[in-house]
Amino acid sequence: GDFTVIDGSTGTPIDTLSRELHADKSASGFGAVVSLDYRFSPSVNAALRYETATKLEFETEAEPSAWAALPGLESFTDGYEQRRDLPAVFGAGVEVRPCQRSLVSLSMNYYFLENADQGEDDGYDDNYENGMDIGLGIQYEATPRLDLSTGYLYSDLGGSDTTYNDLEFSIDAHFIGVGARYEASPGFGITASVANLFCVEGEGAGVYEDSRYNKDIWYFGLGAGLSIPTY
Repeated sequence: GDFTVIDGSTGTPIDTLSRELHADKSASGFGAVVSLDYRFSPSVNAALRYETATKLEFETEAEPSAWAALPGLESFTDGYEQRRDLPAVFGAGVEVRPCQRSLVSLSMNYYFLENADQGEDDGYDDNYENGMDIGLGIQYEATPRLDLSTGYLYSDLGGSDTTYNDLEFSIDAHFIGVGARYEASPGFGITASVANLFCVEGEGAGVYEDSRYNKDIWYFGLGAGLSIPTY
């Protein structure tokens, strides 16, 4: 971060200041996934999924920095251990084929963030509410060789103004994407996609009450797949 130092009495700039923070946080854990899929008819399929909470104890590797001495940034000191579990997740989805050439799918995920164990001494506000995603996708067979698809996803990640800070902010987001798959030859297909994630601007609270948080991210994908029949 680059800063301008202001004289408190006159309000005039008197100096500049630069600070850097280099830190890696890593953790590993195990969780269970249970799912059920049921096909009601050749054109209607539905599924349920439950993922257990996953215990994660993050360990920090950091270079010495003046940042770590500031209130709220203690978790960026070297060797700091930080408990931040992945929440349990309940998911559901259904796909319907209204005609032979099209497929419509609806899905949702519900995140039990309020029950996830989080560290209480790392300077972060863990006042998260439960979050959820809900999405809609459409696939259409334009020609025997070309499939087109589009999708929309809305995410409410459970963050609130007290949880936003300059190093972490979980704000609501919209995701829109389009894609295509072309079968260049029998068994060989090429895929391409483009998508945009754009967020709902968040406003901080407390020491961050004058801060605004936002994100806008573009995604591009290109792939190829080869299927080889075995006899």
